[in-house]
Amino acid sequence: MAKAERDWQAPLVLPRPRGATLTAAGTLLARHGRVIDEQLDQATGELAMLLGQLSLRLRVGAFQAPSQHLLPPALTALRHRHPDTVSRRSPRADST
Repeated sequence: MAKAERDWQAPLVLPRPRGATLTAAGTLLARHGRVIDEQLDQATGELAMLLGQLSLRLRVGAFQAPSQHLLPPALTALRHRHPDTVSRRSPRADST
């Protein structure tokens, strides 16, 4: 962290009794870092699709409660990140 603060010529964190908090400069750089990270992930995925290395099939097994409450936002995020993804919900096959 000290090297980053020297490189940016600004304090990035404030030490606290229980850890540290970001300064305004640290918050700004963290925000930009997240954007850059998301763009790199997107570029990597697009390149993999272009080169035919990315499979768009995903199978998820889940009990009823998680599938009703957790899967919809996760699948929405997946569709936003990978618009070519097609999702279908299949009924669970019970093995009795």
